[in-house]
Amino acid sequence: MKKILVAILALSLSACSSRVSTGEATGTAVGALLGGYVGSQFAGGKTQWILIGTGALVGAMAGYNFGHELDPSDKALLSSATKRAMAGADDGQLVSWVNPLTGSAGAITPLRSYYPERGTVCRDYAASVAYGRKFGTLRGSACRKVDGNWDIAGPV
Repeated sequence: MKKILVAILALSLSACSSRVSTGEATGTAVGALLGGYVGSQFAGGKTQWILIGTGALVGAMAGYNFGHELDPSDKALLSSATKRAMAGADDGQLVSWVNPLTGSAGAITPLRSYYPERGTVCRDYAASVAYGRKFGTLRGSACRKVDGNWDIAGPV
Protein backbone atom coordinates (compact mmCIF):
# COMPACT_ATOMS: atom_id res chain seq x y z
CA MET A 1 0.00 0.00 0.00
CA LYS A 2 2.78 2.44 0.91
CA LYS A 3 4.60 1.74 -2.36
CA ILE A 4 1.44 2.39 -4.34
CA LEU A 5 0.87 5.73 -2.59
CA VAL A 6 4.46 6.77 -3.19
CA ALA A 7 4.13 5.82 -6.87
CA ILE A 8 0.91 7.84 -7.20
CA LEU A 9 2.59 10.83 -5.55
CA ALA A 10 5.57 10.53 -7.89
CA LEU A 11 3.39 10.40 -10.99
CA SER A 12 1.30 13.30 -9.74
CA LEU A 13 4.36 15.44 -9.14
CA SER A 14 5.82 14.60 -12.55
CA ALA A 15 2.60 15.66 -14.27
CA CYS A 16 2.46 19.14 -12.70
CA SER A 17 3.51 20.89 -15.90
CA SER A 18 2.51 20.29 -19.49
CA ARG A 19 6.00 21.35 -20.67
CA VAL A 20 8.03 18.82 -18.71
CA SER A 21 10.72 16.99 -20.67
CA THR A 22 11.12 13.24 -20.49
CA GLY A 23 14.28 13.67 -18.42
CA GLU A 24 12.51 15.99 -15.99
CA ALA A 25 9.51 13.68 -15.63
CA THR A 26 11.69 10.60 -15.20
CA GLY A 27 13.97 12.36 -12.75
CA THR A 28 10.98 13.60 -10.76
CA ALA A 29 9.31 10.20 -10.64
CA VAL A 30 12.45 8.23 -9.77
CA GLY A 31 13.53 10.84 -7.23
CA ALA A 32 10.12 10.76 -5.58
CA LEU A 33 10.09 6.96 -5.46
CA LEU A 34 13.58 6.75 -4.00
CA GLY A 35 12.92 9.57 -1.54
CA GLY A 36 9.64 8.01 -0.45
CA TYR A 37 11.32 4.65 -0.01
CA VAL A 38 14.06 6.16 2.13
CA GLY A 39 11.43 7.96 4.22
CA SER A 40 9.50 4.71 4.70
CA GLN A 41 12.50 3.11 6.41
CA PHE A 42 12.23 5.35 9.48
CA ALA A 43 9.73 5.49 12.36
CA GLY A 44 6.21 4.11 12.19
CA GLY A 45 2.59 5.21 12.22
CA LYS A 46 1.78 8.83 11.35
CA THR A 47 5.42 9.87 11.62
CA GLN A 48 6.36 7.36 8.94
CA TRP A 49 3.78 8.82 6.55
CA ILE A 50 5.19 12.30 7.11
CA LEU A 51 8.69 11.02 6.40
CA ILE A 52 7.50 9.20 3.25
CA GLY A 53 5.86 12.40 1.97
CA THR A 54 8.87 14.54 2.84
CA GLY A 55 11.27 12.05 1.27
CA ALA A 56 9.16 11.84 -1.88
CA LEU A 57 8.98 15.63 -2.19
CA VAL A 58 12.71 16.17 -1.65
CA GLY A 59 13.55 13.29 -4.00
CA ALA A 60 11.19 14.64 -6.66
CA MET A 61 12.78 18.08 -6.52
CA ALA A 62 16.29 16.66 -6.74
CA GLY A 63 15.33 14.31 -9.57
CA TYR A 64 13.63 17.12 -11.51
CA ASN A 65 16.72 19.31 -11.22
CA PHE A 66 18.98 16.48 -12.33
CA GLY A 67 16.80 15.72 -15.39
CA HIS A 68 16.26 19.41 -16.14
CA GLU A 69 19.87 20.56 -16.19
CA LEU A 70 21.49 17.99 -18.43
CA ASP A 71 21.87 19.00 -22.07
CA PRO A 72 20.14 16.63 -24.54
CA SER A 73 23.55 15.59 -25.88
CA ASP A 74 24.67 14.81 -22.28
CA LYS A 75 21.56 12.70 -21.78
CA ALA A 76 22.26 10.81 -25.01
CA LEU A 77 25.85 10.07 -23.96
CA LEU A 78 24.72 9.03 -20.46
CA SER A 79 22.12 6.70 -21.96
CA SER A 80 24.61 5.22 -24.42
CA ALA A 81 27.23 4.67 -21.71
CA THR A 82 24.62 3.05 -19.46
CA LYS A 83 23.63 0.62 -22.20
CA ARG A 84 27.31 -0.17 -22.91
CA ALA A 85 27.93 -0.78 -19.21
CA MET A 86 24.91 -3.06 -18.91
CA ALA A 87 25.85 -5.06 -22.00
CA GLY A 88 29.60 -5.44 -21.55
CA ALA A 89 30.99 -4.37 -18.17
CA ASP A 90 31.54 -6.67 -15.21
CA ASP A 91 29.94 -5.84 -11.87
CA GLY A 92 32.06 -3.13 -10.28
CA GLN A 93 33.68 -2.08 -13.58
CA LEU A 94 33.52 1.64 -14.38
CA VAL A 95 32.31 2.85 -17.80
CA SER A 96 32.92 6.57 -18.36
CA TRP A 97 31.80 9.17 -20.88
CA VAL A 98 32.74 12.78 -21.72
CA ASN A 99 30.87 15.33 -23.79
CA PRO A 100 33.46 17.64 -25.43
CA LEU A 101 30.67 20.03 -26.50
CA THR A 102 29.44 20.81 -22.96
CA GLY A 103 32.31 19.67 -20.75
CA SER A 104 29.99 17.30 -18.88
CA ALA A 105 31.27 13.87 -17.92
CA GLY A 106 30.12 10.84 -16.01
CA ALA A 107 30.59 7.23 -15.08
CA ILE A 108 28.31 4.21 -14.78
CA THR A 109 29.15 1.21 -12.62
CA PRO A 110 27.10 -2.00 -12.76
CA LEU A 111 26.61 -3.08 -9.14
CA ARG A 112 25.04 -6.51 -9.37
CA SER A 113 23.46 -8.85 -11.87
CA TYR A 114 20.41 -10.96 -11.12
CA TYR A 115 17.90 -13.18 -12.89
CA PRO A 116 14.28 -12.40 -11.90
CA GLU A 117 12.92 -15.04 -14.28
CA ARG A 118 14.32 -17.68 -16.57
CA GLY A 119 16.22 -16.16 -19.48
CA THR A 120 16.06 -12.57 -18.18
CA VAL A 121 19.10 -10.81 -16.81
CA CYS A 122 18.78 -7.56 -14.88
CA ARG A 123 21.46 -5.31 -13.42
CA ASP A 124 21.50 -2.61 -10.80
CA TYR A 125 23.85 0.30 -11.47
CA ALA A 126 25.16 3.53 -9.99
CA ALA A 127 25.87 6.61 -12.10
CA SER A 128 27.59 9.89 -11.41
CA VAL A 129 27.53 12.98 -13.61
CA ALA A 130 29.48 16.24 -13.43
CA TYR A 131 27.82 19.07 -15.35
CA GLY A 132 28.57 22.76 -15.11
CA ARG A 133 29.62 23.32 -11.51
CA LYS A 134 27.33 20.59 -10.23
CA PHE A 135 27.65 16.89 -9.49
CA GLY A 136 24.83 14.37 -9.36
CA THR A 137 24.51 10.70 -8.54
CA LEU A 138 21.73 8.24 -9.17
CA ARG A 139 20.94 4.57 -9.02
CA GLY A 140 18.84 2.54 -11.38
CA SER A 141 18.30 -0.87 -12.90
CA ALA A 142 18.12 -2.33 -16.37
CA CYS A 143 16.85 -5.60 -17.80
CA ARG A 144 17.80 -7.17 -21.13
CA LYS A 145 14.82 -7.68 -23.39
CA VAL A 146 14.31 -10.70 -25.64
CA ASP A 147 15.68 -8.73 -28.63
CA GLY A 148 18.96 -8.15 -26.75
CA ASN A 149 18.39 -4.44 -26.08
CA TRP A 150 18.46 -3.12 -22.51
CA ASP A 151 15.38 -1.58 -20.91
CA ILE A 152 16.80 1.11 -18.60
CA ALA A 153 14.63 1.82 -15.53
CA GLY A 154 16.04 5.00 -14.05
CA PRO A 155 16.63 8.61 -14.87
CA VAL A 156 18.73 7.80 -17.89
